[in-house]
Amino acid sequence: MKVRGVPVYAACLGFATAFGGSGYIIAQDLDNGISTATGWSLIYSIIYAYPALKMKKPIPIAMGMTMMAGGLIYGRELWREVLDW
Repeated sequence: MKVRGVPVYAACLGFATAFGGSGYIIAQDLDNGISTATGWSLIYSIIYAYPALKMKKPIPIAMGMTMMAGGLIYGRELWREVLDW
């Protein structure tokens, strides 16, 4: 069943795989893992934030906010650890 504003199954599976890979990369190489997780969070937010807000439904908005929060957390760590700011 397709719900408007929620990514299709293939997109959810792809992003879950990307974040699983990011977690594995973080365990092996902190710098590259953080930047990978930040990048995927930003990509998800860019693609799905506007449609989720436009739909005004709680589940798509919650998914988008979770991804934005993850992007902010990883982005802060990227700024601190990798860029030495």
